Amino acid sequence: MRNNFDDVTIRVWKQQLDNAMRMVEAFSEGSIKMRETQLKAANQVHKTMDSARKLLDDANNQQDLWRIQSEWLSSSFERGFALWSELAQTATETQSTVAKLYQSEAPFVTPVTGLPQASKTALVLIDEAYRRWRDTTLQFYSAVGKTAVEAVENAVDITADATEGTTERSSRGGRKAKHE
Repeated sequence: MRNNFDDVTIRVWKQQLDNAMRMVEAFSEGSIKMRETQLKAANQVHKTMDSARKLLDDANNQQDLWRIQSEWLSSSFERGFALWSELAQTATETQSTVAKLYQSEAPFVTPVTGLPQASKTALVLIDEAYRRWRDTTLQFYSAVGKTAVEAVENAVDITADATEGTTERSSRGGRKAKHE
């Protein structure tokens, strides 16, 4: 009877070790996918920066600069959201794989307690990082956006003044056309 108990114990132990190794493999594969995604995104950023610099060198007026900046910001937002979406998808797949492996051995696995951070999943951590990134980005772009809008309004006022030949200032700080 003792030999049969030892055989069951060894079989269960092997299953648990195999599952633990599969979990480590799942985490490793998820980490590798995330790293590849980040490297791909970083390479795209370098390419867009190079092309944006070339466009800036060829810009001849304010409208060209405004168009270049707007297109670059818009594409940056799109690439950023695509990156976070792909990272979230990878994290979801990894978490799903690990959960399935954990559940497959539920009768033999004992829960670990006493780890306060153990309840945070990778998705929660990614979500928190994304929120902090998004808040910072929105603050940055709102500051940049205000100065860009003010610059465009002033440029419109100055252009209007040049065509009408006026010297009076408007309430926005630009020049206001005189109507006689």
